[in-house]
Amino acid sequence: MTKSVAATTFAIAISVLALFITSPLLASQSAESQPSLNRVIQDVQRAEAAGARPEELGKLVDELNSVNALEDQFQNLSSQEADKRSQLLGEINNSLAAIDVEANQIDIAASQRTFTNHMIAYSSAVVGAVLTTVASHYLSSLWRKYRGKRALQLKIVPK
Repeated sequence: MTKSVAATTFAIAISVLALFITSPLLASQSAESQPSLNRVIQDVQRAEAAGARPEELGKLVDELNSVNALEDQFQNLSSQEADKRSQLLGEINNSLAAIDVEANQIDIAASQRTFTNHMIAYSSAVVGAVLTTVASHYLSSLWRKYRGKRALQLKIVPK
């Protein structure tokens, strides 16, 4: 389990690093999609911090990688291919919006899951403490009864 979490975290870190390295290359891209990409990356990181499962993060990373591939295609197009460029830009924006919505949903679900897990852990600790208190009280009561019976069974032998 921890290896898969470490692998997923590593994959996200590499993807984010790759996006930061390629961000100067994407300077010619329209101004509205770059803040969107940054916002999506922040939302994915927020979902990870909230406790998202590795398979959920893996899916988001795969989708971000597909957006990165679309941006590479966008950069490789010449300025004469305006139709293709606008189509790819629309596809990139739609993909980013879908990833953003999914990251926010995963963030909410992971936060609720984490809250529930914490509540169960704390409740279990309280129940364990109560059970321990009751058991120790019962055992000390049994010990007192045993010692009382034993004291009454002693024979006094004069010397």
